[in-house]
Amino acid sequence: MRRLIVISFIFLIISGLYAGNPDSLARSLDTLQGKERLDMLLSIAWNMRNNKPNEALKYCEQAISLAERLKDYDAMAKANSFMGVLYRNLGYYGIAFSYYRRGLNISEKHHIVSQLGYAYNNLGNIYLYQEQPNLSIYYLRKADSMAVKNKNYDLQAYALQNIGRAFMLKDQPDSAIKYLMAALRVRQENGITRKMPVTYKYLADAYKLKGDYRSALKYYNLTAKYADFHNDYDLFSDYSYNMADLYMKLNKLDSALIFAEQALKIAKEHNTVYREFKAYEILAKVFGAKKDFYNAYLASQSALKVKDRLFNAEVLKSIRSIQFTEEATKKDAQITILQKDLELERVRNRRNHIFMLLSFIIVFGTIFIGYIIHHKNKQIEKYLKEVREHNVTIQQKNEELAEHAELLAKTNKELTTRDKLIKESFVYAKRIVNSIMAPDYMFEDCSIFEDFFILNKPLEEIGGDFYYFNRFKNFVVLIVADATGHGIPGAFLSIISITIFKDILFNEDSPDAADVLEKFRREVKKFLRQENDNNIELYDSVDVALTLFFPQERIIKFAGARRPLYIIKDKELKGIKGTLATAGYSQREFSFETHIIPFDDVDRLYLFTDGIGDIMKGDEMERFGTFGWRQLLIEIQNYTMAGQKNIIEQAIQKWTENGRRLDDILIIGVELAK
Repeated sequence: MRRLIVISFIFLIISGLYAGNPDSLARSLDTLQGKERLDMLLSIAWNMRNNKPNEALKYCEQAISLAERLKDYDAMAKANSFMGVLYRNLGYYGIAFSYYRRGLNISEKHHIVSQLGYAYNNLGNIYLYQEQPNLSIYYLRKADSMAVKNKNYDLQAYALQNIGRAFMLKDQPDSAIKYLMAALRVRQENGITRKMPVTYKYLADAYKLKGDYRSALKYYNLTAKYADFHNDYDLFSDYSYNMADLYMKLNKLDSALIFAEQALKIAKEHNTVYREFKAYEILAKVFGAKKDFYNAYLASQSALKVKDRLFNAEVLKSIRSIQFTEEATKKDAQITILQKDLELERVRNRRNHIFMLLSFIIVFGTIFIGYIIHHKNKQIEKYLKEVREHNVTIQQKNEELAEHAELLAKTNKELTTRDKLIKESFVYAKRIVNSIMAPDYMFEDCSIFEDFFILNKPLEEIGGDFYYFNRFKNFVVLIVADATGHGIPGAFLSIISITIFKDILFNEDSPDAADVLEKFRREVKKFLRQENDNNIELYDSVDVALTLFFPQERIIKFAGARRPLYIIKDKELKGIKGTLATAGYSQREFSFETHIIPFDDVDRLYLFTDGIGDIMKGDEMERFGTFGWRQLLIEIQNYTMAGQKNIIEQAIQKWTENGRRLDDILIIGVELAK
């Protein structure tokens, strides 16, 4: 008990010093002897494995030497395993394999169950880095089995995580995700949260391999949020490399370059040769994608130099570690010789059995030959009969296939004809809709308008957005509306709506805007059979922005059914909202309201449907929205109406380059004559 208290106290002091002051660390270790010193050396080496692997090597080497003197086989197996982890983090996989193998041999020889599972996991891990997934999975499944048996949840999570990595090497991302999710569950359920960022990182790699870049970015963000990059530079460098690779796949090359340079900086600062090689490799790809071929060439040359340095350094260190691998090599040779001896013994036994059976076969062979010939003849006759029956069946199937092919050809011809008729219907419907909407010259001839623009962009060939413009004796009407639906159904409802508006306004001398909308709503509901709530066949409706201009009184009357009116005066924008009810079926109806605006309060006014606000932008799925539309109108007030139309069209095109539109767009802007 006293010894444990001393170790804990000294370790608390050392944990604050080891990262920045090796001399103080050495002096603290000098106060310990025997088993206490051995445990402390192993703890320090393990805690320095990710941020200072080079410095951790000397403590691990001291631990191996001390464990051998004390004949502490458990610590000896653990120290060799730690040495493998350190060389793996530095990128020297051949040397790491030697230490892992030695740790496994010690665990097997001395029946150290606690270390045996980690030894299998480490061997599986090193085979991962050597890109041998099948061998890796073999050892990792053994590690998982031992972890489940001993209820070692930390080891179980490691094994499941590495199996997921192995399936990524086999280009099987769905299997990889399954095992990585299992590893994450084990860590979550057993409170091993500090190691979850590594699992997040590999889950992101698997989703990236699958091509699901949104999920990949989600898990990379979780990695960055919860990882302790300050003390795990290997994870930091690997995360930066994969983020560079992801952004390159998303064609965001500037972001890719930032992460690639970050990966290189981390690898150089901490002398992790393998990560430096991978960083130069991704840098070359990013520069190549950016068509910066000079820097791509320099990065490629640097990658080759680092690869040569990695190979040479690993060879030199392998020579120095021969004393550790010799024992494993001898053991492999002995096993091979034993296997050959067993195989020779099997050959001898097989030869004796064959000799005995040969005599039996010679005696009884003649009897069976006659029987076999007779039996084979029967089988041949049966087979020929089946072949003839099968040929008849095939002939019948061929006739059925010929009939089916003829039917398909006929169906395709009918579909082609129908497709042609549908296209012709679209063209004719578009022609009808365009013919009943006022042409530009009617706006030009209107004396109360100084200038105007009409921007009409249906989602399909034709749409449900429409406008109605006409001049009567005492007033001018301008309506912009959005009928339910797209294509021919939307166009059909647009034609009906324009016809209804014409009928309502034809005999009016001084109409009220709200009264016109109320009459329109009644007619639409009557036409669509929406008068009885218990017997509604169609739930269609029309959203309307209706303006009536009275030149003699110099006033504008406005009423809206879920559509507003935007007014510009002295480059300031004012919005007048319409009533919440639509013109058509609505669960709750509101009365329409007339707004009266003097001509002197208006420089320009804008009527529009909701399609402009529903534009979705790129991968972020961001809506242009009401705020974006209002801001754009304010910014373009120094331009003519034609110039404003061009800028709005460019904004729509830019916003939808990597996004999409959800609805028809119709905008009419009018500048009043002074």
